[in-house]
This record gives sequence, structure tokens and C-alpha cells, in this order.
Amino acid sequence: MEMLEWISLLDKDLNAKDFFCGYEPANDFPTRFFSKNEIGPLKW
Repeated sequence: MEMLEWISLLDKDLNAKDFFCGYEPANDFPTRFFSKNEIGPLKW
């Protein structure tokens, strides 16, 4: 299972308003792998 799939499953259980995955600060688009609503510019 990939990280995005795993976090999406957690989101369903936790009912998170939003989440971000990336380098800090991950809420900034240039340092983001993905968020709840979009894929960022960084690749694994």
C-alpha cells in the first residue's frame, strides 16, 4: 500500500479537515508531495 492510500484510509477514520505530506512546511505547495485535495510538485 502506498503512503497516499494509507493516509486516505486514516482520513476516513479520523475525519480530518485537511492533511499535508511533504518537507516542512508541507502546507506550502513547493515543498508538498500531496495533500487531501491535490498532488504537489515533489516526487518520491
